[in-house]
Amino acid sequence: MGRKKREYPMGSAEMKKWRHKFQSPMPPDQMLKLYDELRDKICLEEMYNRGGFNFVQEAYVAGVVGRRVGADSVRLIPEDCDMNDCELVVGGVTRHYEITEILKKGRKRGDEYRNPSKHWPKETTEEEMQRTFATGMCQLRCSIIKKSKKGYHCSVGLIVYFNLSTFGDNGMLVDGITNVLENVDYVFPTIDILDGENLFRFKKQCDGHVFCEQFADNRN
Repeated sequence: MGRKKREYPMGSAEMKKWRHKFQSPMPPDQMLKLYDELRDKICLEEMYNRGGFNFVQEAYVAGVVGRRVGADSVRLIPEDCDMNDCELVVGGVTRHYEITEILKKGRKRGDEYRNPSKHWPKETTEEEMQRTFATGMCQLRCSIIKKSKKGYHCSVGLIVYFNLSTFGDNGMLVDGITNVLENVDYVFPTIDILDGENLFRFKKQCDGHVFCEQFADNRN
């Protein structure tokens, strides 16, 4: 007897309609409001474990980054149009971005909702936090190298966010991230790192040094 297919409250047709909504240009705050509306309709398990729902988290990340950098509009890019994930218009300039999540090696997205006691971070010692930081920096380096080999256009930026259940919300140190980026070759003109509530933009200079800019929350 075959394994019973898991049933979710939201049908595939409705899921596609929601994805289509996020593909229309809109102000970042509207993107985040739309994200909240969708989140009220689905559970976290469905959001992270069901195929085809990656766009939900991408919409949230794109909306937060767009709000932080003062974007005029933001949208998700249709899968059949481009290999990039989202588009931001800032000061009339349109740029495309790839979005990627940093996880521990071998860990799958959504594991924290399959086995919460195992994957959600607990109170840790200073030594454990240092190990977690070292792991985050290693995975950041590997992810950037992997993404750089995929043939993105030289104008495409990279947006990176750390998985909170893996790394917590204590924040990755800017100096550590800068050190990683100065010692790895990559094709992206900018790398935006969303770490909890912090957004940092890293850009490599002609001399190889990396300049970091932090963006404050633009909400009044």
